[in-house]
Amino acid sequence: MKVLFLAPYLYDTAPSQRYRMEQWEHHLAAMGVRITHAPFVSPKLHQALYQPGRYLTKTREVLGGMVRRWRDVRRAGDFDLVFVHREASLFGPAFFERLLKRRGTPIVFEMDDAVFLPYVSPANRWLSYLKFPNKIGRICELADHVIVGSEYLADFARQHNPRVTVIPTTVDTDRYTPRAEPRRAGPLRIGWCGSHSTTRYLRTLTPVFEELCAMSDFHLLFVGAQTFSLPGRGVEFRTWTSKNEVRDLAEMDVGVMPVPEEEWAKGKQGLKALLYMSMEIPVVASPVGANTEIIQDGVNGFLARSQEEWIGKLHDLLLDQALRRRLGTAGRETVLARYSARSQVSRVYEVLEQSVQRGKAMQLAQTA
Repeated sequence: MKVLFLAPYLYDTAPSQRYRMEQWEHHLAAMGVRITHAPFVSPKLHQALYQPGRYLTKTREVLGGMVRRWRDVRRAGDFDLVFVHREASLFGPAFFERLLKRRGTPIVFEMDDAVFLPYVSPANRWLSYLKFPNKIGRICELADHVIVGSEYLADFARQHNPRVTVIPTTVDTDRYTPRAEPRRAGPLRIGWCGSHSTTRYLRTLTPVFEELCAMSDFHLLFVGAQTFSLPGRGVEFRTWTSKNEVRDLAEMDVGVMPVPEEEWAKGKQGLKALLYMSMEIPVVASPVGANTEIIQDGVNGFLARSQEEWIGKLHDLLLDQALRRRLGTAGRETVLARYSARSQVSRVYEVLEQSVQRGKAMQLAQTA
């Protein structure tokens, strides 16, 4: 099976792609699926996209992305299936998806975020107004099948297409494993790993950390965040890289995932929580989005609804090694059973195979 993978970003640079199709790819290859990657952004646009200004570079590279997508549409007939992750183009209406539909190659559309809701990027406010979030419903209609990451997203997709499959975001449990070496000496580390867009969520824990300072001795390790201060407490910042991610996570003793109660956040897949859990790092998370499906409070992690609950549950974990071990072990077991790439990839293959066969049947019916 030959699949053309239309994705917004470069390979191994965006979590939404890395922990879904890119992670499933080597498992699918063993089943005979060959994937050709076709990102919208170029290396230059990738470097400039989240920097303020640089409008000339962004405009030029966006136009270049449009040209590449036009070429992708023309070669779509050489593939058995086109897999669209989030959207074929970062900007504009569902133009390329409509062209692909006319070409007749089956389309599987996938979304792992509430991309049907308006969102204004702080770094690209003017480009955000060209996002056309209303096009997502149209893309669902054009697709032969829709894959989503949660029931919240499925509720939207089913309004536009009856063929919807929920496949959660997964973790490669062969790579993300509990640390083998004993933890290094010194205070316990509360850790967070995220992107520029979710750093604002981390800042909501500032009063929690301030209160904890008077109760416990700990350090903070933030991967992907560069602006955070806590007087009197050690704070270490590290730039996120794919190469060092597992090493950085392994140095955390407790992981946090604060998420605000807002519509956009309800579509979140709980990826940070899954990464901590896969490495037996006990997690404290907000009960928003997929977190409520992943975490059983007090069984395989903690859910914290208020500042008081955040403080109390983090304090308990910092004081109780047995509690950290129990929740960490249960978290790893949860990921292995329900959220590992290996446990879900057969369901991905089934969707692809059914879509290809349905496309062949329609072509035969048209030529008969």
